[in-house]
Amino acid sequence: MRKIILVVMIKKYENGLLSIVENRTKSMIPLLGDAKLIDFYLYPGRLNKFYKILINIKNDSIKIKDYINYHYREHPIRLIIGDNLFDNILKIIRREKAPVLIVQADGFLDCNWDLLIDELFDFKKDNTVISYSKGNNVFEAIYINDREAFYDLIKELKTSAKDDQNYDNVWERLISLSIKNYNKMKVESIEDYNGLRTVKEYYDFHINLLKDMERCFKYTSMFQGEVSKEKTDITVAANSVVKNSYISSSSYIEGEIEESFIFSNVKVSKGAYIYRSIVMNNNNIGENARLERIILSDGGEFQTVLPRINERAILGGRTEGGFNKDFPDYIYDGISLIGSNVDIPRGFILSENCYISSNTGKLILKEKKKLLNGESLIKQINKM
Repeated sequence: MRKIILVVMIKKYENGLLSIVENRTKSMIPLLGDAKLIDFYLYPGRLNKFYKILINIKNDSIKIKDYINYHYREHPIRLIIGDNLFDNILKIIRREKAPVLIVQADGFLDCNWDLLIDELFDFKKDNTVISYSKGNNVFEAIYINDREAFYDLIKELKTSAKDDQNYDNVWERLISLSIKNYNKMKVESIEDYNGLRTVKEYYDFHINLLKDMERCFKYTSMFQGEVSKEKTDITVAANSVVKNSYISSSSYIEGEIEESFIFSNVKVSKGAYIYRSIVMNNNNIGENARLERIILSDGGEFQTVLPRINERAILGGRTEGGFNKDFPDYIYDGISLIGSNVDIPRGFILSENCYISSNTGKLILKEKKKLLNGESLIKQINKM
């Protein structure tokens, strides 16, 4: 039977996502309610026909190890662990007899994996860079048939890279050198790819998906009952209103939600109103709070008993345009971002294009009382 070894490299950083990737790799950012970005690269492992999945990770990648071991223990997905990422790849190439496809778990990927294997086996025996482009988004991967030629490429990379084992640097060098040495082929099996490089792109990806609910349910249903180990109950109270929105598992809705993406384990209290916002998992929205065009990052492991967004807080607005003064390339067009572990006090006012970084203390917010358009409260800027 035809078989391909799919090697997944981790995407470590993405500057433009700010607090969304804080304390985790980009490959592990929350996506579409119950999934992580990496899940869309591991999906073919659940087909259990053509693909054997190997994940190339370093010894200290504890969160990724735990996530894979817990959610994919029943599927043929293995971790290749070692601090020298080049050596990891060489071990895979030497050990496995089938052709190898190397990808990086960067942006959102929607691929017809059955069709892809047909396309790949139609390629000649030479090594090939496969590509897909849509607008400014470009996806590239390396398909390996000629092992000896690839050994030589890795040796050249190891010599030039010396001791640099940064995930992203290794991948960029690998792709760059492969493009110089191998043919580049487009594939039809990739149906969509979104790089998710900025806060605005992350926001648009989710909100635009609500305009095509058939597609939205296609992507979110891929992981229900498999990746998510939480309860699947959703409670929408009698007097609440939900319009053109996606509500994830273990959520309790008493307020009004319009054109928004609600992740798992979220409580929206009575009188609260959420418009065109992304509320990530483990959040509690207080009574009569208002969120418009807001990304609220995920809370702790479990939903808090007390609201993270307290009563009568007014966050965001509907005015499009403008930009954040500190991060104009990442936060703009009226979107505001609130990081993880931020408790917004009662009656706090936040305008458009604002940013509150993760772990900003409640006392600072009480003293500030409001943020004007484009302002930020930054506890610590990540150096990525």
